[in-house]
Amino acid sequence: MSRLTPFDSSVRSVFWQRALRVALLFVLVPVILAGTIVMGLTWQRPLRSPFAALFDLERRLADDGLRRIETDWQPEYVPMILEVGHYARYQGHAEKLESLLKSKTGQSIGINPEALNNDWYRWLWKQPPLDSGRLNELRSEFYSSHPSISVNQLGEYFENRPTTLIRAEEIRWGGVFRDLIPPIRQPVIIPAADADYLHDGDVVFGIAVNGEARAYPRRILGHHEMIIDTIGDMTVTGVYCPLCQVMIPYNSRTAEGTQHVFGTSGFLYRSNKLMYDADTKSLWQTMTGEPVVGTLAGKGLVLDQIPVVTTTWGEWRINHPDTMTVSLTGLPMIKSTDHGDTTDYSEGAAYRPYFQTDEIAYHVPLTDPRLRKKAEVFVPVLKQPSRPFAISVAVLSSNPIYQTTVGTEKLAIFTTASGANRAYRVGDRAFRSGADDAHVVDQDGVEWAIEETELRATEREPLPRVPGFRAFWFAWFAAHPDTELIQ
Repeated sequence: MSRLTPFDSSVRSVFWQRALRVALLFVLVPVILAGTIVMGLTWQRPLRSPFAALFDLERRLADDGLRRIETDWQPEYVPMILEVGHYARYQGHAEKLESLLKSKTGQSIGINPEALNNDWYRWLWKQPPLDSGRLNELRSEFYSSHPSISVNQLGEYFENRPTTLIRAEEIRWGGVFRDLIPPIRQPVIIPAADADYLHDGDVVFGIAVNGEARAYPRRILGHHEMIIDTIGDMTVTGVYCPLCQVMIPYNSRTAEGTQHVFGTSGFLYRSNKLMYDADTKSLWQTMTGEPVVGTLAGKGLVLDQIPVVTTTWGEWRINHPDTMTVSLTGLPMIKSTDHGDTTDYSEGAAYRPYFQTDEIAYHVPLTDPRLRKKAEVFVPVLKQPSRPFAISVAVLSSNPIYQTTVGTEKLAIFTTASGANRAYRVGDRAFRSGADDAHVVDQDGVEWAIEETELRATEREPLPRVPGFRAFWFAWFAAHPDTELIQ
């Protein structure tokens, strides 16, 4: 018998190792396959909320979501169907949701996304308030589970059943994603002499901070709706809502010292845009500067308003020859489905059809017939008014010097020939017209200069400006149904 060499031993060892591997494959593979088949028959994805399931890529899961909406019906399903139902992925689901909505509520209103379902919302808002925690939970589950990142971000506002200071069912998705209407975060600021695109009759929103004057053209803000700028060492967030014709500049820093960075949330409340802060994703009401949904809601935070005037570029430039304004260069790109067409920044181009009628796009719970819906009012912002207060702009135009008392505050509101309104605290002084729109004279014959931050006269204490803004009547009344109106 021959003796095995080390070489022969190593060959035999390799042989047996390979044989063992083959045997294991024949034994284990069938077991693994069998287990996989069994798991495939019994395993399902974690149960998602019915509205999240409704948009699943698997038809059987979407069908199951529809079934659960029907069998587990909750009142909070009504605004969810109105908000997202017409986007249902599969044929027949939108029609089924409409049928469910009618049968469960007893209403015969049809779903009409082109009319933004305003008739349904009017009915809904007459019902008892819904459970805001449950509705926000449904929103969070739906938006956060959507495969699109843009949609997914919307869920962050409603995570963990956030504190909600307004009726949750009055929060409406505007059909756009976060910052799809892009804020101007790094504006290119230019002197008046270089703003050759502006014409004297163009509407601008003028402010002055620590001696620096700035004009924000409405023809630009109509497309971007928010601008973050640094003026006189202050970071200012200017928020413009075309739907309610309100532009309010805020100091971005709240009283406790936090510097907030804001953006456009994509949601509305009573036809007024809700902005969000980048740190907490809380939703802020832009007409009041207060957080109303999220971790900051109920904390007592309020942004300080900066006095603003709605005027013309020609008038502002005469009063402020050293003013700066926004360049058309460097504006953020607006994502559009219009085949990449460039944005039309001409005067009046933004929202032109909306401004041409008295109809409103997103309806509100209450309107008041004392004025047309889109008649403009001027709103002085007072710390402790006895009740909300607004004055018809038409009244102010007919009375260039208008003095009134609001609560304990005695105000004088001066209106220029172009319609620019400014309010001041004046105490017991009475005024009459001066040499021009920039001056008034008091009962003692003292001439006062109308400046952006105060009334100023020689050897007299300045009289402070009161922040104020203009708004469409329907929007102001919707936010303040108990308002006092001077018309």
